[in-house]
Amino acid sequence: MLIYRQEVEDGLSEVIKSNASLAYTTKLEKWEPTSYFEDKLNKFAVASNTEFKDLYPVKSILVTTNWNGNDDVFGKEQTWAAKNSPLNKPSNINHNEKQLIGHITDVWAMDLDGNVLEDSVIVSDLPDVYHLVTGSVIYTHWNDDKFSKQVTDLIDEIESGDKYVSMECVFSNFSYALISPDDEYNIVQRTDKSSFLTKHLRAYGGTGKYENYKVGRLLENIVFSGKGFVDNPANPESIILNKSNNFKFSSASTNDSVYINRRVIGENNMSEFNEKIDSLEKENKELKDQLAKADVQKYLDEIAELKKTLESKDGLLEDANASIKNLTEANEKTQNELKESNDKVSELNDTLDKIKHENVVANRVSKLVDNGIEKSVAEEKVKLFDKLNDEQFDSVASEIIESHKVKAEANAEPVEQTETPDDNTVLDTESESAEANLNEVPESNEDGGELQSAIAKLMK
Repeated sequence: MLIYRQEVEDGLSEVIKSNASLAYTTKLEKWEPTSYFEDKLNKFAVASNTEFKDLYPVKSILVTTNWNGNDDVFGKEQTWAAKNSPLNKPSNINHNEKQLIGHITDVWAMDLDGNVLEDSVIVSDLPDVYHLVTGSVIYTHWNDDKFSKQVTDLIDEIESGDKYVSMECVFSNFSYALISPDDEYNIVQRTDKSSFLTKHLRAYGGTGKYENYKVGRLLENIVFSGKGFVDNPANPESIILNKSNNFKFSSASTNDSVYINRRVIGENNMSEFNEKIDSLEKENKELKDQLAKADVQKYLDEIAELKKTLESKDGLLEDANASIKNLTEANEKTQNELKESNDKVSELNDTLDKIKHENVVANRVSKLVDNGIEKSVAEEKVKLFDKLNDEQFDSVASEIIESHKVKAEANAEPVEQTETPDDNTVLDTESESAEANLNEVPESNEDGGELQSAIAKLMK
Protein backbone atom coordinates (compact mmCIF):
# COMPACT_ATOMS: atom_id res chain seq x y z
CA MET A 1 0.00 0.00 0.00
CA LEU A 2 1.29 3.45 -0.92
CA ILE A 3 2.33 5.48 2.15
CA TYR A 4 2.37 9.28 1.83
CA ARG A 5 4.93 11.65 3.31
CA GLN A 6 2.48 13.14 5.84
CA GLU A 7 1.57 9.65 7.07
CA VAL A 8 5.25 8.84 7.55
CA GLU A 9 5.73 12.08 9.52
CA ASP A 10 2.68 11.16 11.63
CA GLY A 11 4.33 7.82 12.48
CA LEU A 12 1.65 5.75 10.73
CA SER A 13 3.63 3.90 8.04
CA GLU A 14 3.96 0.61 9.93
CA VAL A 15 0.40 0.52 11.27
CA ILE A 16 -0.98 1.24 7.78
CA LYS A 17 1.06 -1.63 6.33
CA SER A 18 0.02 -4.05 9.09
CA ASN A 19 -3.64 -3.00 9.12
CA ALA A 20 -4.56 -3.90 5.54
CA SER A 21 -7.11 -6.58 6.42
CA LEU A 22 -10.16 -6.83 8.65
CA ALA A 23 -13.05 -9.05 9.77
CA TYR A 24 -16.76 -8.21 9.42
CA THR A 25 -19.22 -10.29 11.43
CA THR A 26 -22.84 -11.31 10.71
CA LYS A 27 -25.22 -13.91 12.03
CA LEU A 28 -25.90 -17.12 10.08
CA GLU A 29 -28.30 -20.06 10.00
CA LYS A 30 -28.74 -23.46 8.44
CA TRP A 31 -29.40 -23.13 4.72
CA GLU A 32 -32.36 -24.85 3.16
CA PRO A 33 -32.19 -23.30 -0.32
CA THR A 34 -35.27 -22.46 -2.39
CA SER A 35 -35.44 -23.82 -5.92
CA TYR A 36 -33.60 -20.74 -7.18
CA PHE A 37 -30.63 -21.37 -4.94
CA GLU A 38 -30.80 -25.13 -5.45
CA ASP A 39 -30.23 -24.47 -9.14
CA LYS A 40 -27.22 -22.38 -8.29
CA LEU A 41 -25.83 -24.99 -5.92
CA ASN A 42 -26.24 -27.76 -8.44
CA LYS A 43 -23.67 -25.96 -10.58
CA PHE A 44 -21.15 -26.74 -7.85
CA ALA A 45 -22.40 -30.32 -7.26
CA VAL A 46 -23.73 -29.32 -3.84
CA ALA A 47 -27.43 -30.04 -3.46
CA SER A 48 -29.34 -30.44 -0.23
CA ASN A 49 -28.21 -31.81 3.08
CA THR A 50 -30.25 -34.99 2.49
CA GLU A 51 -28.22 -35.88 -0.59
CA PHE A 52 -24.76 -35.14 0.80
CA LYS A 53 -24.51 -36.45 4.36
CA ASP A 54 -20.96 -35.12 4.86
CA LEU A 55 -21.87 -31.50 4.05
CA TYR A 56 -23.86 -29.05 6.16
CA PRO A 57 -25.03 -26.01 4.12
CA VAL A 58 -25.23 -22.56 5.72
CA LYS A 59 -25.90 -19.08 4.42
CA SER A 60 -25.19 -15.61 5.77
CA ILE A 61 -24.73 -12.00 4.85
CA LEU A 62 -21.03 -11.60 4.13
CA VAL A 63 -20.97 -7.81 3.98
CA THR A 64 -23.28 -4.80 3.63
CA THR A 65 -22.49 -1.62 1.73
CA ASN A 66 -22.61 0.70 4.70
CA TRP A 67 -20.57 2.53 7.28
CA ASN A 68 -20.03 0.01 10.06
CA GLY A 69 -19.48 0.52 13.76
CA ASN A 70 -15.70 0.46 13.31
CA ASP A 71 -15.81 3.43 10.90
CA ASP A 72 -14.89 1.18 7.97
CA VAL A 73 -16.94 1.92 4.88
CA PHE A 74 -17.81 -0.60 2.17
CA GLY A 75 -18.78 1.44 -0.86
CA LYS A 76 -21.20 0.05 -3.43
CA GLU A 77 -18.71 0.34 -6.32
CA GLN A 78 -15.78 -1.16 -4.42
CA THR A 79 -17.89 -4.02 -3.00
CA TRP A 80 -19.42 -4.83 -6.39
CA ALA A 81 -15.94 -5.04 -7.96
CA ALA A 82 -15.03 -7.67 -5.34
CA LYS A 83 -18.39 -9.50 -5.46
CA ASN A 84 -17.11 -12.78 -6.88
CA SER A 85 -13.87 -12.94 -4.88
CA PRO A 86 -15.39 -14.97 -1.96
CA LEU A 87 -16.09 -18.00 -4.20
CA ASN A 88 -14.30 -21.19 -3.08
CA LYS A 89 -12.57 -19.34 -0.21
CA PRO A 90 -12.15 -21.26 3.07
CA SER A 91 -14.25 -21.18 6.23
CA ASN A 92 -12.64 -21.61 9.64
CA ILE A 93 -13.34 -21.45 13.36
CA ASN A 94 -12.51 -18.14 15.08
CA HIS A 95 -10.23 -17.07 12.21
CA ASN A 96 -7.82 -19.92 12.99
CA GLU A 97 -6.32 -20.92 9.66
CA LYS A 98 -5.40 -24.32 11.12
CA GLN A 99 -9.07 -25.10 11.75
CA LEU A 100 -10.50 -25.03 8.22
CA ILE A 101 -13.92 -26.70 8.21
CA GLY A 102 -15.50 -25.81 4.86
CA HIS A 103 -15.65 -23.37 1.97
CA ILE A 104 -17.88 -20.84 0.21
CA THR A 105 -19.81 -22.28 -2.72
CA ASP A 106 -21.82 -19.31 -3.99
CA VAL A 107 -22.32 -15.58 -3.61
CA TRP A 108 -25.05 -13.22 -4.77
CA ALA A 109 -26.09 -9.62 -4.14
CA MET A 110 -29.50 -8.65 -2.68
CA ASP A 111 -31.15 -5.31 -2.15
CA LEU A 112 -32.97 -4.30 1.02
CA ASP A 113 -36.15 -6.01 -0.17
CA GLY A 114 -34.40 -9.33 -0.75
CA ASN A 115 -34.31 -9.00 -4.53
CA VAL A 116 -31.31 -10.58 -6.23
CA LEU A 117 -29.12 -8.14 -8.15
CA GLU A 118 -28.02 -9.82 -11.36
CA ASP A 119 -24.39 -9.78 -12.47
CA SER A 120 -25.36 -7.80 -15.56
CA VAL A 121 -26.57 -4.77 -13.60
CA ILE A 122 -24.83 -1.49 -14.42
CA VAL A 123 -22.83 -0.13 -11.48
CA SER A 124 -24.54 3.26 -11.70
CA ASP A 125 -27.91 1.47 -11.30
CA LEU A 126 -26.90 -0.29 -8.09
CA PRO A 127 -28.74 0.75 -4.94
CA ASP A 128 -26.63 2.60 -2.43
CA VAL A 129 -27.18 -0.18 0.08
CA TYR A 130 -27.17 -3.88 -0.72
CA HIS A 131 -25.84 -7.10 0.80
CA LEU A 132 -23.46 -9.77 -0.41
CA VAL A 133 -24.95 -13.12 0.67
CA THR A 134 -22.92 -16.32 0.58
CA GLY A 135 -23.82 -19.96 0.56
CA SER A 136 -21.25 -22.32 2.01
CA VAL A 137 -20.81 -25.83 3.37
CA ILE A 138 -19.29 -27.23 6.55
CA TYR A 139 -17.51 -30.57 6.33
CA THR A 140 -19.17 -32.97 8.79
CA HIS A 141 -17.07 -36.11 8.37
CA TRP A 142 -13.83 -36.14 10.38
CA ASN A 143 -11.57 -38.97 11.56
CA ASP A 144 -10.42 -36.90 14.53
CA ASP A 145 -13.08 -37.50 17.20
CA LYS A 146 -12.18 -34.37 19.15
CA PHE A 147 -12.41 -32.12 16.11
CA SER A 148 -15.56 -33.91 14.92
CA LYS A 149 -17.20 -33.05 18.26
CA GLN A 150 -16.11 -29.42 17.84
CA VAL A 151 -17.79 -29.27 14.42
CA THR A 152 -20.96 -30.93 15.77
CA ASP A 153 -21.14 -28.34 18.57
CA LEU A 154 -20.70 -25.57 16.00
CA ILE A 155 -23.64 -26.86 13.96
CA ASP A 156 -25.79 -27.06 17.12
CA GLU A 157 -24.98 -23.41 17.88
CA ILE A 158 -25.87 -22.41 14.32
CA GLU A 159 -29.26 -24.14 14.54
CA SER A 160 -29.95 -22.53 17.91
CA GLY A 161 -29.15 -19.07 16.49
CA ASP A 162 -26.08 -18.48 18.68
CA LYS A 163 -23.37 -18.28 16.03
CA TYR A 164 -22.11 -15.61 13.66
CA VAL A 165 -19.96 -15.39 10.57
CA SER A 166 -16.98 -13.03 10.42
CA MET A 167 -15.94 -12.04 6.91
CA GLU A 168 -12.22 -11.79 6.13
CA CYS A 169 -10.88 -9.42 3.51
CA VAL A 170 -7.71 -7.65 2.42
CA PHE A 171 -7.37 -4.31 0.62
CA SER A 172 -4.53 -2.31 -0.92
CA ASN A 173 -5.79 1.27 -0.65
CA PHE A 174 -8.46 3.47 0.91
CA SER A 175 -10.06 6.90 0.64
CA TYR A 176 -11.75 9.06 3.28
CA ALA A 177 -15.50 9.09 3.89
CA LEU A 178 -16.71 12.22 5.69
CA ILE A 179 -20.08 13.08 7.19
CA SER A 180 -20.67 16.76 7.80
CA PRO A 181 -22.54 18.19 10.82
CA ASP A 182 -25.66 18.37 8.61
CA ASP A 183 -25.33 14.63 7.76
CA GLU A 184 -24.08 15.18 4.24
CA TYR A 185 -21.85 12.34 3.03
CA ASN A 186 -18.74 12.98 0.93
CA ILE A 187 -15.73 11.03 -0.30
CA VAL A 188 -12.24 12.58 -0.31
CA GLN A 189 -9.63 10.75 -2.34
CA ARG A 190 -6.49 9.85 -0.41
CA THR A 191 -3.61 11.84 -1.91
CA ASP A 192 -0.45 13.47 -0.67
CA LYS A 193 -2.44 16.66 0.05
CA SER A 194 -5.28 14.95 1.91
CA SER A 195 -3.18 12.32 3.74
CA PHE A 196 -3.20 14.44 6.91
CA LEU A 197 -6.65 12.91 7.54
CA THR A 198 -5.20 9.41 8.07
CA LYS A 199 -4.18 10.12 11.65
CA HIS A 200 -7.81 10.94 12.49
CA LEU A 201 -9.10 7.49 11.45
CA ARG A 202 -10.01 5.13 14.28
CA ALA A 203 -8.24 2.28 12.48
CA TYR A 204 -4.94 4.14 13.03
CA GLY A 205 -5.49 5.42 16.56
CA GLY A 206 -7.51 8.55 15.82
CA THR A 207 -10.85 9.70 17.24
CA GLY A 208 -12.81 9.25 14.01
CA LYS A 209 -13.41 12.99 13.80
CA TYR A 210 -11.85 15.98 12.06
CA GLU A 211 -13.20 19.34 13.15
CA ASN A 212 -16.94 18.53 13.24
CA TYR A 213 -16.72 15.96 10.46
CA LYS A 214 -17.00 12.25 11.13
CA VAL A 215 -14.17 10.49 9.25
CA GLY A 216 -14.27 6.88 8.04
CA ARG A 217 -12.02 4.60 6.00
CA LEU A 218 -13.48 3.78 2.58
CA LEU A 219 -11.82 0.49 1.54
CA GLU A 220 -10.56 0.12 -2.04
CA ASN A 221 -9.18 -2.78 -4.10
CA ILE A 222 -10.94 -5.27 -1.83
CA VAL A 223 -10.50 -9.06 -1.98
CA PHE A 224 -12.76 -11.21 0.22
CA SER A 225 -10.46 -13.98 1.45
CA GLY A 226 -12.78 -16.20 3.51
CA LYS A 227 -14.85 -16.24 6.67
CA GLY A 228 -14.72 -17.52 10.22
CA PHE A 229 -17.42 -18.83 12.56
CA VAL A 230 -17.33 -16.65 15.71
CA ASP A 231 -19.35 -15.91 18.82
CA ASN A 232 -19.64 -12.10 18.79
CA PRO A 233 -20.93 -9.93 15.94
CA ALA A 234 -19.35 -6.65 14.87
CA ASN A 235 -21.56 -5.80 11.92
CA PRO A 236 -24.67 -3.81 12.93
CA GLU A 237 -26.41 -5.56 10.04
CA SER A 238 -26.37 -8.88 11.96
CA ILE A 239 -29.24 -10.31 9.93
CA ILE A 240 -30.57 -13.86 10.21
CA LEU A 241 -31.63 -15.26 6.87
CA ASN A 242 -34.72 -17.32 7.64
CA LYS A 243 -35.61 -20.66 6.14
CA SER A 244 -38.37 -19.35 3.86
CA ASN A 245 -36.06 -16.70 2.43
CA ASN A 246 -38.81 -14.09 2.92
CA PHE A 247 -36.65 -11.94 5.17
CA LYS A 248 -37.08 -8.21 4.51
CA PHE A 249 -33.61 -6.70 4.51
CA SER A 250 -35.03 -3.19 4.85
CA SER A 251 -36.47 -4.07 8.24
CA ALA A 252 -33.11 -4.98 9.74
CA SER A 253 -31.89 -2.78 12.56
CA THR A 254 -29.19 -0.42 11.37
CA ASN A 255 -27.95 0.45 14.88
CA ASP A 256 -25.06 2.86 14.30
CA SER A 257 -24.63 2.04 10.62
CA VAL A 258 -25.12 4.74 8.00
CA TYR A 259 -26.85 4.18 4.68
CA ILE A 260 -24.97 6.60 2.56
CA ASN A 261 -25.77 8.76 -0.45
CA ARG A 262 -22.47 9.21 -2.21
CA ARG A 263 -21.01 12.35 -3.65
CA VAL A 264 -17.33 11.94 -4.49
CA ILE A 265 -14.92 14.81 -3.94
CA GLY A 266 -11.97 14.32 -6.29
CA GLU A 267 -8.55 15.94 -6.36
CA ASN A 268 -9.87 18.81 -8.46
CA ASN A 269 -12.85 19.48 -6.19
CA MET A 270 -11.01 19.83 -2.90
CA SER A 271 -11.84 23.55 -2.83
CA GLU A 272 -15.45 22.73 -1.99
CA PHE A 273 -14.34 20.65 0.96
CA ASN A 274 -11.95 23.41 2.04
CA GLU A 275 -14.80 25.91 1.94
CA LYS A 276 -16.76 23.72 4.32
CA ILE A 277 -13.76 23.54 6.62
CA ASP A 278 -13.50 27.34 6.53
CA SER A 279 -17.17 27.52 7.48
CA LEU A 280 -16.56 25.18 10.38
CA GLU A 281 -13.65 27.29 11.57
CA LYS A 282 -15.92 30.31 11.75
CA GLU A 283 -18.51 28.35 13.67
CA ASN A 284 -15.79 27.24 16.07
CA LYS A 285 -14.47 30.74 16.73
CA GLU A 286 -15.48 30.48 20.36
CA LEU A 287 -13.37 27.35 20.71
CA LYS A 288 -10.41 29.07 19.09
CA ASP A 289 -10.78 31.96 21.54
CA GLN A 290 -10.65 29.51 24.41
CA LEU A 291 -7.51 27.96 22.96
CA ALA A 292 -5.96 31.39 22.67
CA LYS A 293 -6.70 31.99 26.36
CA ALA A 294 -4.81 28.80 27.06
CA ASP A 295 -1.75 30.59 25.69
CA VAL A 296 -1.50 28.40 22.61
CA GLN A 297 0.19 31.25 20.75
CA LYS A 298 2.98 31.21 23.30
CA TYR A 299 3.79 27.63 22.45
CA LEU A 300 3.60 28.40 18.75
CA ASP A 301 6.12 31.24 19.25
CA GLU A 302 8.40 28.93 21.21
CA ILE A 303 8.20 26.38 18.42
CA ALA A 304 9.06 29.07 15.87
CA GLU A 305 12.03 30.18 18.00
CA LEU A 306 13.24 26.61 18.35
CA LYS A 307 12.96 26.24 14.58
CA LYS A 308 15.12 29.35 14.10
CA THR A 309 17.68 28.00 16.56
CA LEU A 310 17.73 24.72 14.75
CA GLU A 311 18.22 26.46 11.41
CA SER A 312 21.08 28.49 12.95
CA LYS A 313 22.72 25.31 14.24
CA ASP A 314 22.28 23.76 10.83
CA GLY A 315 24.15 26.75 9.37
CA LEU A 316 26.97 26.35 11.89
CA LEU A 317 27.14 22.67 11.10
CA GLU A 318 27.46 23.42 7.40
CA ASP A 319 30.27 25.93 8.14
CA ALA A 320 32.05 23.36 10.33
CA ASN A 321 31.75 20.73 7.63
CA ALA A 322 33.16 23.18 5.08
CA SER A 323 36.11 23.98 7.40
CA ILE A 324 36.76 20.28 7.95
CA LYS A 325 36.74 19.74 4.20
CA ASN A 326 39.23 22.63 3.67
CA LEU A 327 41.50 21.36 6.45
CA THR A 328 41.39 17.85 5.04
CA GLU A 329 42.36 19.10 1.59
CA ALA A 330 45.18 21.24 3.07
CA ASN A 331 46.45 18.28 5.09
CA GLU A 332 46.47 16.08 2.01
CA LYS A 333 48.43 18.75 0.12
CA THR A 334 50.94 19.07 2.99
CA GLN A 335 51.37 15.30 3.16
CA ASN A 336 52.09 15.18 -0.56
CA GLU A 337 54.63 18.00 -0.28
CA LEU A 338 56.25 16.29 2.73
CA LYS A 339 56.57 13.05 0.78
CA GLU A 340 58.19 14.87 -2.13
CA SER A 341 60.61 16.58 0.28
CA ASN A 342 61.48 13.27 1.98
CA ASP A 343 62.10 11.69 -1.41
CA LYS A 344 64.50 14.51 -2.33
CA VAL A 345 66.34 14.23 1.03
CA SER A 346 66.66 10.49 0.55
CA GLU A 347 68.05 11.04 -2.93
CA LEU A 348 70.56 13.61 -1.62
CA ASN A 349 71.63 11.26 1.19
CA ASP A 350 72.21 8.47 -1.32
CA THR A 351 74.34 10.84 -3.44
CA LEU A 352 76.27 12.01 -0.38
CA ASP A 353 76.92 8.43 0.76
CA LYS A 354 78.15 7.57 -2.72
CA ILE A 355 80.52 10.58 -2.73
CA LYS A 356 81.80 9.67 0.75
CA HIS A 357 82.44 6.09 -0.34
CA GLU A 358 84.22 7.18 -3.48
CA ASN A 359 86.40 9.50 -1.36
CA VAL A 360 87.21 6.66 1.06
CA VAL A 361 88.14 4.37 -1.85
CA ALA A 362 90.32 7.06 -3.43
CA ASN A 363 92.16 7.72 -0.14
CA ARG A 364 92.74 4.01 0.44
CA VAL A 365 94.02 3.45 -3.10
CA SER A 366 96.23 6.53 -2.78
CA LYS A 367 97.66 5.25 0.50
CA LEU A 368 98.64 1.95 -1.05
CA VAL A 369 100.02 3.53 -4.23
CA ASP A 370 102.08 6.02 -2.22
CA ASN A 371 103.75 3.05 -0.53
CA GLY A 372 104.76 1.40 -3.74
CA ILE A 373 101.73 -0.74 -4.54
CA GLU A 374 100.69 -0.78 -8.16
CA LYS A 375 97.44 1.09 -8.74
CA SER A 376 95.56 -1.86 -10.24
CA VAL A 377 96.65 -4.04 -7.32
CA ALA A 378 95.75 -1.28 -4.87
CA GLU A 379 92.28 -0.87 -6.38
CA GLU A 380 91.73 -4.64 -6.23
CA LYS A 381 92.81 -4.80 -2.57
CA VAL A 382 90.63 -1.79 -1.65
CA LYS A 383 87.63 -3.38 -3.35
CA LEU A 384 88.34 -6.69 -1.59
CA PHE A 385 88.37 -5.04 1.85
CA ASP A 386 85.57 -2.55 1.14
CA LYS A 387 83.55 -3.68 4.19
CA LEU A 388 86.31 -2.87 6.71
CA ASN A 389 86.21 0.31 8.70
CA ASP A 390 89.12 2.77 8.54
CA GLU A 391 90.92 1.34 11.55
CA GLN A 392 90.67 -2.20 10.27
CA PHE A 393 91.73 -1.19 6.75
CA ASP A 394 94.75 0.72 8.08
CA SER A 395 95.88 -2.42 9.87
CA VAL A 396 95.41 -4.50 6.74
CA ALA A 397 97.09 -1.80 4.61
CA SER A 398 100.14 -1.85 6.88
CA GLU A 399 100.43 -5.59 6.40
CA ILE A 400 100.01 -5.23 2.64
CA ILE A 401 102.69 -2.51 2.47
CA GLU A 402 105.06 -4.48 4.71
CA SER A 403 104.52 -7.62 2.72
CA HIS A 404 105.24 -5.68 -0.48
CA LYS A 405 108.49 -4.34 0.96
CA VAL A 406 109.62 -7.76 2.11
CA LYS A 407 108.95 -9.29 -1.27
CA ALA A 408 110.72 -6.40 -2.97
CA GLU A 409 113.80 -6.87 -0.77
CA ALA A 410 113.74 -10.61 -1.29
CA ASN A 411 113.65 -10.20 -5.03
CA ALA A 412 116.57 -7.67 -5.02
CA GLU A 413 120.05 -8.98 -6.17
CA PRO A 414 122.33 -9.85 -3.18
CA VAL A 415 125.50 -7.71 -2.61
CA GLU A 416 128.78 -9.68 -2.66
CA GLN A 417 130.84 -9.49 0.49
CA THR A 418 133.49 -11.40 2.39
CA GLU A 419 132.16 -14.49 4.04
CA THR A 420 131.83 -13.94 7.66
CA PRO A 421 130.20 -16.69 9.58
CA ASP A 422 128.80 -14.33 12.13
CA ASP A 423 127.34 -11.99 9.46
CA ASN A 424 125.80 -14.86 7.51
CA THR A 425 124.23 -16.02 10.64
CA VAL A 426 122.77 -12.60 11.18
CA LEU A 427 121.45 -12.35 7.61
CA ASP A 428 119.86 -15.76 7.76
CA THR A 429 118.24 -14.89 10.99
CA GLU A 430 116.84 -11.63 9.61
CA SER A 431 115.65 -13.38 6.46
CA GLU A 432 113.90 -16.01 8.46
CA SER A 433 112.33 -13.32 10.64
CA ALA A 434 111.02 -11.42 7.60
CA GLU A 435 109.65 -14.56 6.05
CA ALA A 436 107.98 -15.39 9.34
CA ASN A 437 106.33 -11.95 9.39
CA LEU A 438 104.85 -12.56 5.96
CA ASN A 439 103.26 -15.82 7.07
CA GLU A 440 101.91 -14.63 10.43
CA VAL A 441 98.50 -12.91 10.75
CA PRO A 442 98.46 -10.20 13.45
CA GLU A 443 95.74 -10.30 16.01
CA SER A 444 93.21 -7.48 16.39
CA ASN A 445 91.13 -6.57 19.42
CA GLU A 446 88.17 -5.44 17.23
CA ASP A 447 86.62 -7.71 14.65
CA GLY A 448 89.67 -9.97 14.93
CA GLY A 449 88.09 -12.75 12.93
CA GLU A 450 87.21 -10.50 10.00
CA LEU A 451 90.67 -8.89 10.06
CA GLN A 452 92.48 -12.22 10.19
CA SER A 453 90.39 -13.47 7.24
CA ALA A 454 91.30 -10.32 5.30
CA ILE A 455 95.02 -10.73 5.96
CA ALA A 456 94.79 -14.37 4.98
CA LYS A 457 93.46 -13.24 1.61
CA LEU A 458 96.31 -10.74 1.41
CA MET A 459 98.94 -13.45 1.81
CA LYS A 460 97.65 -15.46 -1.13
